[in-house]
Amino acid sequence: MGYLRPSTAVTLDNLTLTTVNTEYEQALRADCKAFRIFSRTADVRMGIVTGSVANTAASTAEYLTIQTNTTYQQDNLYIPSMTLYFASGTANAIVETIHWG
Repeated sequence: MGYLRPSTAVTLDNLTLTTVNTEYEQALRADCKAFRIFSRTADVRMGIVTGSVANTAASTAEYLTIQTNTTYQQDNLYIPSMTLYFASGTANAIVETIHWG
């Protein structure tokens, strides 16, 4: 196991989940070292597999709920590439992300 390399870039994104129970995706920076997600306006569901957040009754529903005005974060990572998937039961929910690469 190696050491964690310093971050060299940061990206801020605001993702609006316009339609209720529809999956939206957010790609993280290549070689992501840390990320934070803030749910600004409504509870949101976050998953790491496509098709896991839109239909909560499906047997494939695997997600983490991020409540309104709550931050979820992961630090000390080394992810070559990753996409996060979001959905909400509220129209126009806003998800703020910051990720370091």
